[in-house]
Amino acid sequence: MPMRRAVSAVMRACDDEDRVADAATALRDALAACTEEFEIVLVDDGSTDGTAQRIGALCEQHRQLRTIRHDAPLGLGACLRDGAAAARLPLVLQTEATARVDLGGLPRMLDEIERHDLVLGYRTKRLDGPGRRLASWAMRQLAATIFGVYARDAACPVKLYRRKVLKHVPIESRGRFVHVEVIAKANVLGYRIGESALEPQPPQKESRPEACRSEAGQVLRDAWAMFRRFELAPDPTARRDAPVQDTE
Repeated sequence: MPMRRAVSAVMRACDDEDRVADAATALRDALAACTEEFEIVLVDDGSTDGTAQRIGALCEQHRQLRTIRHDAPLGLGACLRDGAAAARLPLVLQTEATARVDLGGLPRMLDEIERHDLVLGYRTKRLDGPGRRLASWAMRQLAATIFGVYARDAACPVKLYRRKVLKHVPIESRGRFVHVEVIAKANVLGYRIGESALEPQPPQKESRPEACRSEAGQVLRDAWAMFRRFELAPDPTARRDAPVQDTE
């Protein structure tokens, strides 16, 4: 029996006043076209520009939108953790205001989640600058070499989860290593992992070198911390040889 296509989208925004409205509108339109019910949780990660005001205006205009605000930037991991905790619907979509992908691929991800517990988006080609491409390569190597997780594009900002996965996986990373953390822990716990192609869009601007260095440092700290204490109890409902029946 097909599962109900009801999606809570969690979108991180940090100092994104110039693009958060367009990103949230595109996400809303994409979800309206392929789901039975949806909501969008906009997580303002300690923005110091006008992002909070833009988000507030969006939430007043659209009943499906609501917001969580961090007083200071806590990172992508904290945004996913807090957004998932606030999610009300059975499926959770992870994305960012800066995600440069074509959301026309969401129907394929929803098809894949019928057979899996989480679906990783992967970009069919990379249009980022060298800084982002290097970071993505490093993330993929960390995932494969240290944690035995092989993903085409581990750092892709768009992922779809059954909500039970995020309830069972303890998110400890602050920054972008959360991409690898959730996949690695879900793999150990026995959850089915699928992948789905997404077409990329050109970035509006290349990330600043100092920002890339800061993110890389946080990724390495999070990876080391996770490696030192990696231990999880398997989920007895997530047997790999059992049919996917849970609708949460």
